[in-house]
Amino acid sequence: MGHMPSKVFLVVAALISVIGCAHEAPLQVAATAPNPSGCYVQVFEMNRFAGAFDYLNGPASYATLTTLPNGARWSKRIRSVRLGPIASAVAWRDTDFKGRSMQMASDRTYPVLAPGFDGEIQSLAIACSTVNFKAD
Repeated sequence: MGHMPSKVFLVVAALISVIGCAHEAPLQVAATAPNPSGCYVQVFEMNRFAGAFDYLNGPASYATLTTLPNGARWSKRIRSVRLGPIASAVAWRDTDFKGRSMQMASDRTYPVLAPGFDGEIQSLAIACSTVNFKAD
C-alpha cells in the first residue's frame, strides 16, 4: 500500500492542474483587427466588455450578423460595445435594418446596452467621419 495506482495519480494531477489555473483569466483573441483609421465597432458577448469580442470595421452595412466576412456570428450575441474614434453606428433588433434601432456615437462606450437591445441586435451600419488634424 505504499504507492498510489497510476490512473488515480493522473486524475489527481489533472485536477490539481485545472484548479491551479482556475484563477487565471482566459486569453482573449479577436478574429479581426481594428481598422487603423479608428472606424470600427468593438463588440462583446457580455456586459461590461467581458467575454468573447471582435471588431466590425467600417464603413460597412451588415444586414445580418450571422455570417460576417471573417466567419464570425454575432447575431443576438452583442451585450456591450466600444466605438472607435471616428465611427458611429446604428444597430437594429431585426435583420435587414428593420425594427427598433439604437444610435451609437463615435468614441463612446456602451458597457450595458439599452433595454431591448441587450443580446438582441441582428443588423448594424457603421459610418466613418473624417478627422481634420491641425499642423503645429
